[in-house]
Amino acid sequence: ARFLSLKKDASKNIKRRSKKAFFIKKLRAQVVLNYHVTRKLYQTSVSSLLPVSYLVLIELSQPQAKLVFNMIGFVFGLLVALIFSYFALQNSEPVDLRFGQYIAPNIPVYIIAIISMVTGVILSLIFSLTESLSAAMTIFGKDRKIKVAENNLATLENKMHNLEMENARLKETRHYFARQSLFDKPNVFQRIRNRLSV
Repeated sequence: ARFLSLKKDASKNIKRRSKKAFFIKKLRAQVVLNYHVTRKLYQTSVSSLLPVSYLVLIELSQPQAKLVFNMIGFVFGLLVALIFSYFALQNSEPVDLRFGQYIAPNIPVYIIAIISMVTGVILSLIFSLTESLSAAMTIFGKDRKIKVAENNLATLENKMHNLEMENARLKETRHYFARQSLFDKPNVFQRIRNRLSV
């Protein structure tokens, strides 16, 4: 008996130690991953920040991730503004813009580039909004179908419950009539007495 208790104590200690070791390994791995993610963030250029930002989102809490994304957006916007200002300084000569018969004279090239970029952003925004609207309508239709199916399920469950209650009531009345007929039925001696008395 003492050997068995020592064996149980040893197995409990081993389990406790293995749980602690697992927790420590997991904690170390998380710290190392945080270090590598942060290091990679500092080493990468702005063009490759988007894939790293997803890693940051996994490891950071939501407010920290939001702050990192805001900083990345600010840096990206600043770089785009610097690139456009450099482009505007290099391409400031006026150009005539023609729309069929209409001519818009003396428009700088950088304004044309900015207008075309803004037009592209607006068009892509419109297309993404239509896609998200169609997806929302599809989801709304499926939600509606789910609600109708849930309502049908609830009514069917209610009907099933009512039928079970009716079935139980009918069984009770059948047992009642079976007992009545059992007690109303004359036994063998009563039948013999009835035949003799007639």
